[in-house]
Amino acid sequence: MELARGGLWRPGSHRVIIDRYDYPAEVTCTQYVVADDDGLEAYRMWFRDYAPATLAPVRAAAGLDIQELWGSLTGTPYDSASDWFAVVAGAVTTEASADDE
Repeated sequence: MELARGGLWRPGSHRVIIDRYDYPAEVTCTQYVVADDDGLEAYRMWFRDYAPATLAPVRAAAGLDIQELWGSLTGTPYDSASDWFAVVAGAVTTEASADDE
């Protein structure tokens, strides 16, 4: 538990309890329970790890094309051995929709 005098979760003094829960298929939930004079509130942040290949069906189902694939958020070239990658995705465009503009 951490005691904060103000900051991310509340402007005034508050306490934060952090728990992490791991689930199958590389899904993780980090829960932050914030307590102050007004009570408790829980915030749950869900995370799912992907590789470019496992992200492909997700982005396709969302109607997105990968426009850029990088090895980091700073734009370094992608390396399959890296622990991280970043993508820039945009809506799938078809010739018909491009002609409509």
